Amino acid sequence: MVSMMFNMDEKEMLDELRGIQKDKENWKESIDDVSLKLNDDYPINVKAKALWMLGEMGLQYPDVVKIHIEEIAGYFEDENPKLRERSINALGRIGRADKDLVIPYWTN
Repeated sequence: MVSMMFNMDEKEMLDELRGIQKDKENWKESIDDVSLKLNDDYPINVKAKALWMLGEMGLQYPDVVKIHIEEIAGYFEDENPKLRERSINALGRIGRADKDLVIPYWTN
């Protein structure tokens, strides 16, 4: 499936993420697939959607998302303001479910 992703255009990638987003019953199993969209091979809008979704998924399944929190927090320093905003939002959502998972990433 991953090799097929690189043949998709941005709209198709976003459509795939929207399909995952609507299928909430399978979110727990889809978290790792969504997190794969955070690597440099994906367009900014795809990464932004993935960050938003990981926040929503993390509100429901914080223990499953926790292995991706460091990567999500890495976008705090991104040059793109949309990715910075989405990463902060994602950790906020995850933190609502389990604040102890995100406290190490907040600074005074």
